Amino acid sequence: MGALWISSNDEDRFLCARSGDFLHYSFQCDLCWFRNIKFRSPNESSQADQRLLKYIRRVNLDGMWSREPGTVRSIRLNLEKMIKFCRDLSFDPTLPELGPWPVADRVGFQVALAQLRYSQERGNNELSHLQFDTIRKIRTSYSHIHEVAAPSNNMVTYSFRTLLGKMFSNSSCPTQSRVFKKYMEGMLERMGKQTKSNMPLDYKVLHLILKSFEEELGCAIVSVNRKRWITMCGCFLLLGFVLSLRGNEGFMIEAHGLVSHLHYGLDENLEEDEDVSFVVIPLLGRFKNEDGERWHLMLSVSKTGSGFEVRKWVERVAVILVDECHTSGPAFCHANGKSIRSFEIDEEFHNQLEKIKNVNSRLIEEKLDVREWFSIHRSLRRGSTARADELDVSETVTNLHNRWRSTEYLKGNRTTGSMRQYYTSLRLTRKVRLKYTRHL
Repeated sequence: MGALWISSNDEDRFLCARSGDFLHYSFQCDLCWFRNIKFRSPNESSQADQRLLKYIRRVNLDGMWSREPGTVRSIRLNLEKMIKFCRDLSFDPTLPELGPWPVADRVGFQVALAQLRYSQERGNNELSHLQFDTIRKIRTSYSHIHEVAAPSNNMVTYSFRTLLGKMFSNSSCPTQSRVFKKYMEGMLERMGKQTKSNMPLDYKVLHLILKSFEEELGCAIVSVNRKRWITMCGCFLLLGFVLSLRGNEGFMIEAHGLVSHLHYGLDENLEEDEDVSFVVIPLLGRFKNEDGERWHLMLSVSKTGSGFEVRKWVERVAVILVDECHTSGPAFCHANGKSIRSFEIDEEFHNQLEKIKNVNSRLIEEKLDVREWFSIHRSLRRGSTARADELDVSETVTNLHNRWRSTEYLKGNRTTGSMRQYYTSLRLTRKVRLKYTRHL
């Protein structure tokens, strides 16, 4: 719905609020809010003033709709009972004053107005407006500015910790006010959340993409730059699928670690109890501290059950990195060493999907917009987990493989322990870890 969409029910509720029915919302009329923001009365002949009044009305209405009418009636009924029984005891109850308000905006009303105006911009999911999760970021940004602003007598933030160790903050930021929170709740109820999740990538489609890349790599007329590019893209898509990575996580694969760990898992280096060759993929880079170098290491079999040749593609990328002397930094990089951007690989990914759609509509429907429904951000991981479910891979194995960030890292910091302990843990659990990629 657009920001200024107002129904007859909205108007009815607005009239009720002016009569005091909506005691859950700190109501102030449109005219008062206009004067608090502009420090003057609106000009009836000014289109700008009349437009602003409409936005003010929408903020008020969203705040009023943040609770169900029955809940609000119950609040009023209970207050009326309290007043009645106090008077039965021969005294009038002392109630807080509901107004007048100061001539100022201390509750974030201007931020709310900016959000509503922003909501009318063209969105990705809907051409008529942006989604709630997009416009709410204005509030977050404003809160950050407030917290780093120079302190004053009326800008104080208190933090305290509970007995269980959880931190809480009591902020004086206007967007933490009850008025603003109720407005946000009402806007969410009115707009709802509309999301378009990436579709999972069929492993058969990925096989066709890699086959197309192989044909280009074997073609003599294809340029060296193109061959370098499709090598990077092919390895990225393959690792994203096999390792079940989100799009941003694939760019965390580190060049030095990738090259230095290539000798692990080769047939000639396998231990007696190891029955399958594998390749080690390091994520999160190098961390220099008292324990030396640190990576998060992920394992994949050299060749999966459906025929994905993981080691071959990883070795191709490693050769490029060594030849170009990119021995540190991101593994998926341009020739100048700068990291490849996600939209660049997404563009190649979409081009390949469109080619497959035009040739094989059984795998991708002709009417499906691949640029809208597929992305490296989620499609690779969802395709991987869907394939694992199809092959009856146990939940324990899937969780061990997919939840590396929550179990081992928090913003780049792995659980405490020496690197030797980490390698030992990895070696002892490698069979379980390899079960996931072995079936793919």
